[in-house]
Amino acid sequence: MRTPRPALACLAAVTAAALAAAPSDELPDPKEADVVGSLSYWKNVPSKHLAQRRHVSIWLPPGYEKDESRRYPVLYAHDGQNLFDPRLSFTKVDWGVDEAIAAGIKDGTIDPPIVVGIWNTPDRRREYCPWDLGPEYAKFIIEELMPEVNRHFRTRVGSGSTGTMGSSMGGLISFWLCWKHPDRFGLGACVSTHFPFSAVNLAKAQGKDPAPGTPETPLILSDIAGGARFNADPRPRLWFDYGTVNLDASYEPVQKQVDAWLERSGMKPGTDFVSRKYEGADHNEAAWRSRVGDALKFLFPGRMAAGKKEGPSRKLR
Repeated sequence: MRTPRPALACLAAVTAAALAAAPSDELPDPKEADVVGSLSYWKNVPSKHLAQRRHVSIWLPPGYEKDESRRYPVLYAHDGQNLFDPRLSFTKVDWGVDEAIAAGIKDGTIDPPIVVGIWNTPDRRREYCPWDLGPEYAKFIIEELMPEVNRHFRTRVGSGSTGTMGSSMGGLISFWLCWKHPDRFGLGACVSTHFPFSAVNLAKAQGKDPAPGTPETPLILSDIAGGARFNADPRPRLWFDYGTVNLDASYEPVQKQVDAWLERSGMKPGTDFVSRKYEGADHNEAAWRSRVGDALKFLFPGRMAAGKKEGPSRKLR
C-alpha cells in the first residue's frame, strides 16, 4: 500500500539553512526491506522551528488497509532510520519494531500502533536535549508533523493513544515530551535514557569548549534540586529501562534518583511507570531490539495483556 505524501507546503516556511541541510532523496526501496506491515517515507520534511530537514518513516500495521473503520494509536519514535531497515540503521541492526508489534498482534499482547519514525539530523544531540533545541523539536512534532499524520491516517486522537519512544538522548526527549506536553503524549518509552546529560555535555553539543568550573551534575538532577515537580496532567504512563554494559553502566544511579522523584510527585511504580534493569545489555540497537517488545506491551497493551501487572527487574535473555 502506498502512503500518501503530505502537502509539505502546509507544514511551514523553510529557512535557507534547512534547504542547505536537506538529506539525500536516495533511499532504499522499503519494499525490499522485508518489513512486516507497510513502510513508506515522507522525504525532506521541513520545519519553521528547526534548521534541518528530515525524513519521516511511516509504518502501518498489518491489516490496516482491510478495515477502513478501525482507528489506531500512534507512536512517534526518534532516530527513525534505525527502526525497520538494517540498511539504514546506524549499526546495520534495526530495532525490529515491525516484528515486535506483529508478534504482539499474534499473541494478543499489543494493540498495534501506527509508527511515525522521525529521522535524526546532524543536530541530533541538540534537538533531543530539553535544555537546548528540544522545545523547538517538540513544536515541530506537535504543530507541524502530528496534524499531517492525523490528516492522512486513521489515528486515535488524544494523549491516551499517543506515545513517544527513543533511546539514549531519544529517551531523554521522550521523557520530556510526556512531562511538558502530557496533553499530547500520554505514553512514553524511555530506553537507555541519557539522564546523566550535563552542562558540560550541553556545551560540547553546541560546539563550545566548556568553561572552567562548568558543573558535570546531570541537568535533570539540577532541575529536581531546584524544586521541579513532575506535575503532568493528565498523568502519563512511562517506561524506563537500562542495561549494565558500557555507557548503560552509568545510568542506574541517576535513573534511581529520577524514579524516587517521580514517586514523590505521586507517580505509582508498576502502574504509572516502570523502571527495568537488563543485566548484560549494552548501549546499541541490538540491545534495544531485544527488548523493544517489552516497552511496546507496556505502552499499548493488547487484550491478553489487560490487567497484568509489571514484574520486577529481570535479566535479559
